[in-house]
Order: sequence, then C-alpha cells, then structure tokens
Amino acid sequence: DPVIANRFGVEQHRPLISIEAEKSPIKTALVSVDNPRVMISTLETAEDGKGVILRLRSVSDKPEPIKLTWPAGVPKSLSVCKANEVPLSESTGEEIMSPYGLMTFKIGY
Repeated sequence: DPVIANRFGVEQHRPLISIEAEKSPIKTALVSVDNPRVMISTLETAEDGKGVILRLRSVSDKPEPIKLTWPAGVPKSLSVCKANEVPLSESTGEEIMSPYGLMTFKIGY
C-alpha cells in the first residue's frame, strides 16, 4: 500500500519534533485534505510574509481529486502557485492532482 509506505518513510525521515511555544498552541487545524492518497508536505509562512504556503504531494499512480476544507475558518483567498510562490490562478479548493504530483497553494487571510 503506497499510502502506508509513504507515511512510514515520512515519519522516519521527518520525525515530529515538539518545541515550547511562547503563544498558545493552535487548537483547530488550519486546513484538511479529504483524500488519503494526498498528503500535506509543507505548511509555512509565505516568503513575502503575506499569507501561508501549502504544498501537497500525491502518492498515487492515478490522478487524484482533492477538496480542501478549513476547520479554523475559510481564507480570504486561495491561489494555485508555482513552486516559487508566484500565483497562477485562483482556486476553489477543489483540484485534480497529477499522479505522484506536487501542488502549491497560497492562502490569504
């Protein structure tokens, strides 16, 4: 099963490391992906400081539909971007990922 194998590999290569934070921890997930064959590989502040970058990775050999949901609140904007964070097009949060593909989004709040 490629999903289980990928999870094992990620857990070994990038183990979860906890650090003490100055602020209260986040209690609600920022984003959720509805497809288990697509994983969140990166969630970080955008280089320009204006938003959050979300990178997804497909572990499937087939095109995979995804739907992003927002447990912590719907963002003001969502764009599909190039890897260098340059926006390509607006997104509704429903996309099709290429087999073994990567997809980058810029989230605006």
